[in-house]
Amino acid sequence: PSSQEEHSVCCVHQPAMAGGVEVIAPVPEHEEIPVVDFLFIRGETPEQPMHTGAAWTFGNAFPATQLRMILELWVVQWPRLRQRLVGTAWEDDPEFSIGHHLCEEDLEPGGMTLQQVASRLMACQLNRDHPLWSATLVHNVTQAGYGGGTRSALVIRLHHAIADGALAVMMEIELGRLVNSQSPELDAPHDGDSDTPERHIAPLARVFGWLQDALLFVWSFILCFFDALVVSLGRGCLDKHCGGPTCIRWIRPIPLDDVRQTGRHLDASINDVLLACLAGAIRRFPSGRRDVVAFIPFNMRVWKTTAPTPPRIRMGNDSSMVWVWLPCTVRDPIERLQEVKRRMDALKKGYRSGQPIAQLWVFRLLSLLPTGILVRFLRYMGACTGALVTNVPGPRDPMGGSVHPIESIAAFAPSPGPNSIATVFF
Repeated sequence: PSSQEEHSVCCVHQPAMAGGVEVIAPVPEHEEIPVVDFLFIRGETPEQPMHTGAAWTFGNAFPATQLRMILELWVVQWPRLRQRLVGTAWEDDPEFSIGHHLCEEDLEPGGMTLQQVASRLMACQLNRDHPLWSATLVHNVTQAGYGGGTRSALVIRLHHAIADGALAVMMEIELGRLVNSQSPELDAPHDGDSDTPERHIAPLARVFGWLQDALLFVWSFILCFFDALVVSLGRGCLDKHCGGPTCIRWIRPIPLDDVRQTGRHLDASINDVLLACLAGAIRRFPSGRRDVVAFIPFNMRVWKTTAPTPPRIRMGNDSSMVWVWLPCTVRDPIERLQEVKRRMDALKKGYRSGQPIAQLWVFRLLSLLPTGILVRFLRYMGACTGALVTNVPGPRDPMGGSVHPIESIAAFAPSPGPNSIATVFF
């Protein structure tokens, strides 16, 4: 009986392979939702949905019947997409159907644009009676995103309780592989290498390393509460007139080599350059007359660049967030970039380097609060935050194919508060 009970907990409700595709992230038939993932469920409101999204523009028309078959294979790869949230646990949806998640829309000439359709969808909560995701196929799209064209576009929404930003992008890229039957190279998360440098460290050095990590964790834990106090007392959000209905916008791609070359010339990372550009953009508005607080997610997963996608990936959120003040008040672009680099280096390798891990434990503690207190606290801290800035890894090669080439991809994230913006560098 004990062995059967253990098997019932560890079993996977999907076969190892079905329809020619393998299960990438197996899940149990019944699983309690982790406290960090449940934080996105409890903090969600009708005015503040907690789902990520993406918009794909194809080079031609995409039949809905073909997309339905592809989505059937996609949910085999990611069985969590067949499960709904019942109380505090993930369970199989007995009425699961792709029809509950796949919708179609047509754009008319002179009517709504693709960006307006994405804005309307991102402003609506997902139906909790079924798995928390949706796919909307938009027809008659032009290359510029207007109506009256011959192309199709796909708008995907995925709740943050299912996957964090990095994992959501990976899931969507797997969907792109199914669309075009190709495998663009992607840095994939895994459980870590078996032979790590830590294995060759002397035991005494390990003890000192543990003590140093413990002191750094305590110090970072104190800094988390200190930052929360400073953010709550300061004015790090955008002006109230910047608030309003959800509005999604994306720009044409910027050559990554240009950004990388700029960073190398100024001894900065790609992320530093993009953050400095964002601070300069916010500076053009009245809110930019002061520094703005930004939520920056830190990916806590281990990424492997030389091996193919691993067979098992942990679902949910494995990321943390830290507050960073964007130097919008710095006029000179070079000085602004140097200030961004100084603040980000403090998080990555300075006296704040342990803060992402400490913040993750703060989130776990917050999830234990009563729902009413937690929602009020999240709303208040979101109202004190001006931006959420994240960069997510994409495919190294274009996801174009001979059948349905994907011409452009745009990714979205939920904003932290009513007077804030969410910027995704994809």
